[in-house]
Amino acid sequence: MWPLLAAGSGVVNGDNNVPGTCTAVCHDGDTGCVAEGAESFQTCTKGRWGAPTQCAGSDTECKTRTCIAGACGVSFAAQGTAPGVKIVFSGSDGKPQTLYYFRTDISDDGLKKSGFLKFAGELGKGDSFIKSASYLPHYDSFSKIREFLLDRSQALVQDDSGIPIRFFKPDEWRLRPFGRYLGPIGEFPGRYQKGLNDLFHRSNTPRLDFGVGYRWRPNESNLLLAEKKR
Repeated sequence: MWPLLAAGSGVVNGDNNVPGTCTAVCHDGDTGCVAEGAESFQTCTKGRWGAPTQCAGSDTECKTRTCIAGACGVSFAAQGTAPGVKIVFSGSDGKPQTLYYFRTDISDDGLKKSGFLKFAGELGKGDSFIKSASYLPHYDSFSKIREFLLDRSQALVQDDSGIPIRFFKPDEWRLRPFGRYLGPIGEFPGRYQKGLNDLFHRSNTPRLDFGVGYRWRPNESNLLLAEKKR
């Protein structure tokens, strides 16, 4: 499963470089990164200040080891990167999980430079979530990320700012609306979807007991659950 997608998010990985570029999982640029593939958080505390050579791995032209405040990390070359963070955590069952959060340009032009889809594609199929996305998936200039999500998502949850309903083929997707569709807020004129409105009105639509997206006030929010039929 890949990270949840919201407006402006993306994915790229330091060990899956696009030819001619150096891509990375980084915190705010190119420092303080958790070493990719590490089994646990590593420290570099020997001596007064510690040293990068105490950290596992080796240095390459795309990444070098760092030792910051006693914690091992990786500094990545800036070219072709998507700044972000890798978070490893566990719930009450103690099983480790990984969350990637990125800041990157997911327009068609931006994806050509970042390596986003190369990394995300290697994660396989998964579930996706889109909210408050500025209606970017409605535009032709964001067709690549839209097509990727339609191809790789087993289930997709979104508000009306996500992928327009006309792209969900009836023979491939099962659609379940939740809440109330009132159309876009004033900042996004021209994004009203008649097809989505018809779906909400002909379905026995369950109410939402929480707010989400741009219309977050009670009894104004909408969500669409799209599930692959095969």
